Amino acid sequence: MDNTGRKTRGKSKKIISRGLTCIVVVFLVIVAGAVALFWNELRTISSITKIDDYGAYQMTYYGDYGFDEFLEVGAQSDADIEKFVQSRSTL
Repeated sequence: MDNTGRKTRGKSKKIISRGLTCIVVVFLVIVAGAVALFWNELRTISSITKIDDYGAYQMTYYGDYGFDEFLEVGAQSDADIEKFVQSRSTL
């Protein structure tokens, strides 16, 4: 084989290497974004511990219940509470 075959093979290896590197970088960015987005949920799930042999578990909730905001808004009826909960779930 002459030098042309070696050069082509070398270029192919470079292209494949760069493509795989790009895929790995994109994958790491996606994973980092998912961890950042769901950090409180992941901490909450990892805090689950079994406390006895009868199926009782304990969990610490890491997040915002929105109770302070609810106290600021207030509610006069069940419909007001429903509106507040629905507005929080769309955030």
